[in-house]
Amino acid sequence: MAVKQKELNEYRIKLLTRFSSVLPELHQVCSQLSKGDWKAAVSGEKTTPQQAIARLEAKQTGLYTSCILGLLDGNKQGFPTFDAQSWLENEYREDIGWEEVLENFVGEYQQVIDRVASMDAGKWSVYKRHPWHGEKTLQWWVECNLASVAETLKIIRKAVEK
Repeated sequence: MAVKQKELNEYRIKLLTRFSSVLPELHQVCSQLSKGDWKAAVSGEKTTPQQAIARLEAKQTGLYTSCILGLLDGNKQGFPTFDAQSWLENEYREDIGWEEVLENFVGEYQQVIDRVASMDAGKWSVYKRHPWHGEKTLQWWVECNLASVAETLKIIRKAVEK
């Protein structure tokens, strides 16, 4: 049992390191994209880079920050949901520049990084039921948050490399 716990702790340290390191990478990739390419279609993707970064910020604000900080705070209220298609059709604003969107995202994401980095190790396993995903741990939410950033990075990188 001790070996598995050691491996899990090592994985969580690597997860937190990666979770904390994506902000400079995201800013660097975003700054490489020319102004005209932000709203251009990306081959093989369903969203433009502008839509991708805006969706990332909306998910961070409306889902990940609430879920992760809620778990850390012991919040017993229900988790929010995020319907990407509904958001795109009803709330997406194309007129907001990527710099402002990225700045808003960074503020939200940094709150999460700070709290997760300073939490007790036992908090990784805290869980709560989400209406769409079922019972999920804090670790799962951090992994999903990181995966969402990675997906956005992939789309923007593809646009830069075209």
